[in-house]
Amino acid sequence: MAARRAGKERYDSITYFGDGPWDQEASKTLGYNFVSVGNRINSPQSVLDYTEAHVALSYIGL
Repeated sequence: MAARRAGKERYDSITYFGDGPWDQEASKTLGYNFVSVGNRINSPQSVLDYTEAHVALSYIGL
């Protein structure tokens, strides 16, 4: 829905932020970059919470 609302057909990459194994699996299935939030799951890219905005943004190239 977000992609449709943005009005853009293609993106270089899409990043999914999530806190559950279902989020991680959905990202893998869809081919999205995944960043885990919190400590419920392990991920090479993770943040404890959104106070680590600079870390989260570094995972999406900003």
